[in-house]
Amino acid sequence: MKIIIIGSIAAGVSAAARLAAAQRGAQITVYEKGGFYSCGTGGLPHYLCEDLDSLNKAIQAKETELNAQGIAAHLRHEVRGIDAAARKVTVCDLATGRVFEDHYDKLVLATGATPRMPPVEGHDLKNVLTLTRLEAADVIRKACEHGQVNEAVIVGGGFIGLEAAVALSDMWGVKVSVVEMMDQMLPGVLSHNMGKMAAHDCEAHGLSVYTSEKVVKLEGKDGAVCKVITDKRELPAQLVIFAAGFLPNGQLAKDAGLEVAPFGAIVVNEKMQTSDPDIYAGGDCVAIKNLITGKLGYLPLGSMANRQGRVIGTNLAGGDASFPGFVGTWAVKLFDMSFCGAGLTVERARKEGYDAISVAVEQLDRAHFYPEKNMMSLELVVDKSDRRVLGIIRPTAEVIGTLTKSRHVGILATEGTIKSESYVMEIHKLYPDITVTGEPCPMWVPLIENNEYDSPGADYFVEKRIGNLMRRDPQIDSIILGCTHYPLLLNKILKYVPRGVRIVPQGEYVANSLKDYLMRHPEMDMRCSKHGTCHYLTTESAEKFRESAQLFLNEDIDVERVVLG
Repeated sequence: MKIIIIGSIAAGVSAAARLAAAQRGAQITVYEKGGFYSCGTGGLPHYLCEDLDSLNKAIQAKETELNAQGIAAHLRHEVRGIDAAARKVTVCDLATGRVFEDHYDKLVLATGATPRMPPVEGHDLKNVLTLTRLEAADVIRKACEHGQVNEAVIVGGGFIGLEAAVALSDMWGVKVSVVEMMDQMLPGVLSHNMGKMAAHDCEAHGLSVYTSEKVVKLEGKDGAVCKVITDKRELPAQLVIFAAGFLPNGQLAKDAGLEVAPFGAIVVNEKMQTSDPDIYAGGDCVAIKNLITGKLGYLPLGSMANRQGRVIGTNLAGGDASFPGFVGTWAVKLFDMSFCGAGLTVERARKEGYDAISVAVEQLDRAHFYPEKNMMSLELVVDKSDRRVLGIIRPTAEVIGTLTKSRHVGILATEGTIKSESYVMEIHKLYPDITVTGEPCPMWVPLIENNEYDSPGADYFVEKRIGNLMRRDPQIDSIILGCTHYPLLLNKILKYVPRGVRIVPQGEYVANSLKDYLMRHPEMDMRCSKHGTCHYLTTESAEKFRESAQLFLNEDIDVERVVLG
């Protein structure tokens, strides 16, 4: 049996490798239009920070590996037509221009996707790129190495756009602006509140983030881009990267008479077969069922493409594997913050017709008795009608919650907390060199209890309190949110916190500060003390830690929350 595979980035190579391993002697031919094997688009932003010579060696090793498995792999060979009735494909060797036909028994389409390029004037200027191939990554890296890029504009605030922005800024010191036409970063995968957190993390590290803004024109000088013009401003740029999403490459399948979805992706069943059972398809070119909504969806991720490729390879070898659909699990790393999630955002869920609400939760990430644990934040999306969980998002941070890098700290907390100076005293114990400024928030709890956290009054309250705090100490670099219900006001808080100031949730501050303090003072003990209705665990020497903690937990009190501070 002869199998032809069109495309060799993720799904194509995975299918070929699985088939070759499961069925020795299978005749497998791979045609790849580009110049590289198995280089996923999702990793390209990280290639900007890598030595491409080593990457080329890895790719050459991949070719050797494919050949050793008996796979005939051909780079720079474009399949231009499929005759499904005659079971043959028309191929062009791009290096020589020779056109020929090749016959198959089974065919696999792994044609991937094409980056979306808005039809703006100047898109054909030099140094206007899409980060979808290693060749583009090579051009960008070399330009940065030679000091040719001082300012860059990323068009699109999705995964690849933000990861490219982080790489350019962090590795090469480029001044980066991100322009996103939607009203938040990472639209469609993060909720609006979480999108604000992502934007704040980027701005705190020097990126300029512009949402609800559209690029209308690119201007050039001597044939190269020099300026980006949006509907609101002009941005200087020696490099422009379009990362505005992808369009599935389904035209080849459509021309062959195969079924495609309205958005252009190839329709497949759970066995990854197209409407022609002898033709399989997988990766960024296919439409897959969303297991939450039950509708056909599109999620171009390398992890899914590899899984689909393995299903295809198994079935071609006579197995019975299936890919039922996707929930949409993802993860992305920015600067200090990372985000991961699965399922629907509350905005997307409502568009799909669910009576959806989102709930913010703070809790330990491990069991209370586990020695290594931290506070974590979660956002759950739930259908009110049947309590079904529709989605989950978790933000994490490397430095959030600890003040080791801070010099001037502000505290937003209830009036009683500020007047008692408990936070101030605890911070001075842990970090004697830090200047602490507190701002009482008498309306904090009533706003939450009365469900007025999204009202104009909440806007006024948050703006006034943050303004007061910054006027009292303009050098504040971190703000502790001394309220367990802070997630409900987070959207307002991020709106008014100045760029560069870190947000430190109360739970994460106390947990990480205690861990940091104990690491620096292993001689300290832990003892119990009362402050009003709160029970505090404070520290003095290490041997009595277990004994003191046990005494604390054995007290005859109704404990709702234990605060480590």
